Amino acid sequence: MLLAMGDDPAVIYEPDMSLGNEPVLPDDNGVGDSPVPNPSRPSNKRKRNKNNESERVLNFQYEHWSHCYESDMDFPLYSLEKAEDSKPVDDETDVATESCVLQGSTSTSGMGIISLKYWRQRHSLFSKFNHGIQLDTESFYSVTPEAIAQHIAQRCTCGTIVDGFCGAGGNAIAFAQTCSMVIAIDIDPNRIAMARHNAKLYGVEDRIEFIIGDFFEVVPSLKADVVFISPPWGGPNYLKSESFNIETDIEGNGIRMFEIANKITSNIAYFLPRNVDVLQTVSLAGKGNCCEIETNYAGNAPKTITAYYGELISIEPTVPLS
Repeated sequence: MLLAMGDDPAVIYEPDMSLGNEPVLPDDNGVGDSPVPNPSRPSNKRKRNKNNESERVLNFQYEHWSHCYESDMDFPLYSLEKAEDSKPVDDETDVATESCVLQGSTSTSGMGIISLKYWRQRHSLFSKFNHGIQLDTESFYSVTPEAIAQHIAQRCTCGTIVDGFCGAGGNAIAFAQTCSMVIAIDIDPNRIAMARHNAKLYGVEDRIEFIIGDFFEVVPSLKADVVFISPPWGGPNYLKSESFNIETDIEGNGIRMFEIANKITSNIAYFLPRNVDVLQTVSLAGKGNCCEIETNYAGNAPKTITAYYGELISIEPTVPLS
């Protein structure tokens, strides 16, 4: 049964062609803020001619590097401080000096203004962006880049997959290209409408069941081979913290989300910030079980982390962690 809004979301952003079609480029450090050094990853730095934009685009690649850990904990590693005592997440979003105003009405989903930094990355989010992709403001910095979404989808190939927080549909569209059925959930009706529209542009809407609802209420009643969890991280300010806490920094408790998903399948992919607490992430697997931590790179900069559990793990444990 399909549960969804109509095809016309409250917020529709159309590209302002007067801005031009800038190439999708990393900033000075790749993508995002300063990269976190990773001595285990081989360097692939290239000399670039900054005056040759085409060359920069051709040299911009996504890569993925993994380590597999075995947990020695019987239960997830909860924060030592209570959630109510933890430092609240700053809701204010850093805005670049230059910003572009997108055509469209405002709603609770977004203000209609985004940083130029995120606008320039629009084609990395959806290769069909100019075909009429619909996004709200938050989606510009929360949608998984298409190349990373496609990589995760290949790793999660199965019969039925649940995308617990589908947003504007980036991951759901990729999953529909590798899985028989995708169950895409989001509590925001506008985002479900946008995701549905975007899926039509990619020709995969017939393989996605859209559900407007709360993750905690919907997921327990589902049957699936894999669950993909990519909850909101609290906006770009998550990078201001030295370490991202799954329990307290994710609204609704990210550990509880994992436990809900784990009740229907042990095959879970958890999409997390690059500064996530790795020990806490591995502890979710439970004692004697493994977790594969995959770092997704854009150019030479680490962008995100995907944690794989259950049968999604593709390598043997190689690194002790306690």
